[in-house]
Amino acid sequence: MKQSTARNLMIAGSLLVISTVSITYSDMNREKLKLKQELESERKISVELTNSYNKLNEEYDKQIKFTNEQKSEINNLNEEIKKKNQAIESKDSKIHSLEQQLEKAKKRNESPTGRVIYVTATAYTSFCKEGCIGKTNLGIDVSNTIYHEGLRVIATDPSIIKPYSLVKVESRDETFVAIAGDTGGAINGNKIDVLVSVRNEAIANQFGRQHNVKVTVLREGKGGK
Repeated sequence: MKQSTARNLMIAGSLLVISTVSITYSDMNREKLKLKQELESERKISVELTNSYNKLNEEYDKQIKFTNEQKSEINNLNEEIKKKNQAIESKDSKIHSLEQQLEKAKKRNESPTGRVIYVTATAYTSFCKEGCIGKTNLGIDVSNTIYHEGLRVIATDPSIIKPYSLVKVESRDETFVAIAGDTGGAINGNKIDVLVSVRNEAIANQFGRQHNVKVTVLREGKGGK
C-alpha cells in the first residue's frame, strides 16, 4: 500500500513537471512567433523608410543638378548682358559722335550762299569695277563708310562745284548735306555722283539716274561764301 502511494506520487510529480515544461515551451513558442511578426513588421517599415530615403535622395540630386544648370544659365545670361551693355555703350558713343557732327552740319546749313543749281544725279560705291578703290580722288578714306565727318560724299565737276564745298542735295528719296569730296572723269557739267554704299552696287542701281535734282551750295570750297 505504501509502495503504491509512493509510486502514484512520483507519477503525479512527473506529470506536473511535464505539464510545466509544456506550458513553458508553448509560451516561448508564442513569444517567438510574436517576435518574428514584429521583426517582419519592422523589416517592412525599414524597407519603406529606405525607399523613401532613396527617393528623397534622388530628388535632392535632381534639385542639385537643376540648380547647377540654372547657375550655368545665369552665368551665360550675365555674359550676354555684359556683351550687350558693351555694344550699347559703343553705339551710344558712336551716336553721340554722329550727333555732334550733325550739329556741325546743321550750323553750316544755316548760312547758305544762295547759289542753286539743278543737276543730273547718279550713284556709286566705294569699291567698283570702274576703279573705285575706297579712297576719293581728293584723298578722303571711304573704305568703310559713305560719310566724311558726318557728311555725305559726292563727286562733282570742280568747275561747277568747287572741291570741299558743302551742299544740300534734294534727291528723289532723301535730302542730305554733303561735301564735294570726289571728282570723276564722267562727272562733267551739271552732274553729281552720290556715294551710296561701300560695296553694294544694287543700292547704286536702285538710285538710278535722277534728273533736275536741286543742289544748294552752303559753302564754296573750304571756306567763305
